[in-house]
Amino acid sequence: MDFLSGIPYVSGIIVLNILLTLIIKIMPWTKKDYPDAMKNLDKEVRDKAIEIANALVKEEKMEEGRAIPIAISQAKESADNK
Repeated sequence: MDFLSGIPYVSGIIVLNILLTLIIKIMPWTKKDYPDAMKNLDKEVRDKAIEIANALVKEEKMEEGRAIPIAISQAKESADNK
């Protein structure tokens, strides 16, 4: 019986961990909280990269690690074309 008494507690911790992970994953980057790879970009380029990266992750279901360099590249290209 001792073995079974800890199952609800462990299950609760697992569910809480999953929920926290999901919340963190769906929170977009902001102008104050963005990937380290964007820290040396000009503000205008960084803001555009944040916007693009958020869209790629949310709308295209792209992994963050792939979305970040693509967003930076597209933001730089957009700034060069102005």
